Amino acid sequence: MVIYAHDNFEQIAAAINIEVDEIEEHAKLFEAAALWHRLGCASPDRPAPSILRRKLDRIAKNARRLLESLGVVDLDEAVNGPGDPQILDALILVGESDATPVMEATQRTPGWQC
Repeated sequence: MVIYAHDNFEQIAAAINIEVDEIEEHAKLFEAAALWHRLGCASPDRPAPSILRRKLDRIAKNARRLLESLGVVDLDEAVNGPGDPQILDALILVGESDATPVMEATQRTPGWQC
């Protein structure tokens, strides 16, 4: 769905005193902004990408801290579960019958990194 026509770009170019060609080369960006605006109006409780990025960065930071507290120094070692065997044993004692769920959770934690 195309929102902007050549006339729209002429108006924008005239308003900021530049050539129409310079505006039209950014047509895809105008369309993307218009799409984002329409989606935002249709769903006002949808967060802006910058807010979502901040939340994901915070999750990544907390995931790194969690892995650090589990004794995982290198993210490549996370597939082996907690780096400290005592922590693994304690997590299993808390409610799991074996190490599989703990190992799977530890493996997936680095995936939060952005």
